[in-house]
Amino acid sequence: MKYILKNTINIILTILGCMVFLVPSLNAQFCYKDILAGKDKVVIPFEYVEGFIVMDVALNNALPLSFIFDTGAENTVLLEKFYAKLMGLKMDEEIKVIGADKSVLNTAYISRRVPLSFMLGGSFITDILVLEKHSIDFNNIIGRSIDGILGGNILLGAVVEIDYRRQVVIFHDSETYEKPTNFYKEKIQVSDQRPYITSRVSIEGKPSVDLKMLMDTGAGLHFLLEEDSHPTIMMPDSVLDGRIGSGLGGNLGGFLGNVAEFDLLNDEFRNIPVYFHRKDTSYLALLLDKQRNGIIGNIYWQNFKLVLDYSSQTLYMKPYRRKLKKFRFNKSGLVIFAVGRDFEEFIIKHVTPGSPADEAGLQSGDIVKSFNKIPISYLSLGQVNKRLSGNEGDKIKIKILRKGEKIKYEFRLKSRKIKVR
Repeated sequence: MKYILKNTINIILTILGCMVFLVPSLNAQFCYKDILAGKDKVVIPFEYVEGFIVMDVALNNALPLSFIFDTGAENTVLLEKFYAKLMGLKMDEEIKVIGADKSVLNTAYISRRVPLSFMLGGSFITDILVLEKHSIDFNNIIGRSIDGILGGNILLGAVVEIDYRRQVVIFHDSETYEKPTNFYKEKIQVSDQRPYITSRVSIEGKPSVDLKMLMDTGAGLHFLLEEDSHPTIMMPDSVLDGRIGSGLGGNLGGFLGNVAEFDLLNDEFRNIPVYFHRKDTSYLALLLDKQRNGIIGNIYWQNFKLVLDYSSQTLYMKPYRRKLKKFRFNKSGLVIFAVGRDFEEFIIKHVTPGSPADEAGLQSGDIVKSFNKIPISYLSLGQVNKRLSGNEGDKIKIKILRKGEKIKYEFRLKSRKIKVR
């Protein structure tokens, strides 16, 4: 029996779809050649939802499904075994999935040479992992169905352009692609089919150090640092509580703390809030996490048009505007999930103790009926989350249903720091 670790972390509304293996990864094919089918480039549209790149993919070239495009995942994963059985996929080899709490809690299968195709162009054959069952709250966090993850094993040797503004991913032929001349250029390191870059970081006034950061389009955050992965990375004494969510390893989380200096490529940030993940110091955790010191996710990358050249291990990037958009964070203490057949109902999944929502009296399990006097049926989950990440002092009005009783609450957004040491 083989074992893998699915290192999935939910931090507020964040999923990190990174997958690390204790055994050799699945067979990697040059899938991009099949996707191109002799063309110089193929344009694949996507939907950008809650900080995630979602693509329409046909399993076995027939069954339409939705996959997250995830450069931080080593392999392509099908989250529902039902679909594999429905399409008659052969599942050759059984493996055990180890969650972030380091306990064996799921079974997965390797399915070889599975035909996949993008609904609007480009088909390919690749090995995939099929989960027996999964407990990742992709659907509820994003507010739509997510059936799988497109990982790095389909990107090997490719030139991949990601245009967040047009919402397209473009596969280019690496042999004919003309390198852009008006883009910022940076070397990357591709290891285990995942791209890494070096970033200079100073925490709480300590000397700056170079850290190895994973480029992760499967993460709906800006920056995350792995505490204790480097002697310099120590969580600040006073942080914001960002602990929430569940992945394959149970409840997980992190904290928001200010970093004195964060230099990434051409951008210099000062006194910026950054997520910290408190690492497990067991031997297994240290073995699996030694590749990286942190993660850079879509909330940063969405400010740029990107070209990831896996063949030459080079990143090209061009900003959409002169100044980056301000990073915004949930200041309510609420985590709201979309539930129901069409994700048309909103339920409060978690209330951070001591937060404005907690002090107002809101509770986990409350069903949201209206938000700022607008019925939930007229709102998307993204619209609600955007308001919860508004300015300090913004008023939030919310009507909930609790045990058959409708109750109205009001509170103002506020960042509340806590002591962790």
